[in-house]
Amino acid sequence: MITSEKEIMTALLATEAGRLFCGTLMRETGVFAPMTRTETNAVLMLEGQRSVGVRVFTAVVNAGGDPVALMKEYAVWFKQQQKQNEKQQQEEQSNG
Repeated sequence: MITSEKEIMTALLATEAGRLFCGTLMRETGVFAPMTRTETNAVLMLEGQRSVGVRVFTAVVNAGGDPVALMKEYAVWFKQQQKQNEKQQQEEQSNG
């Protein structure tokens, strides 16, 4: 039986899918993104999202993971997905 968040994160980090999920959360929440907006409501929304990403980042660290290595693994996977999507779109256009 899992009894702590650390155990949950350790289990997630033990699988490729779990690491990619954590990477997706950190990317989608903009944990490493610079703040470029100045409107109050936009900044508040983005900072709320970022706080979720920081929580995931912290959970990864607390479970003994390396968030930077995790993001590198995610980036490789993400680029591969983009290439596959582009190839599929090109094939559909040439067939369509």
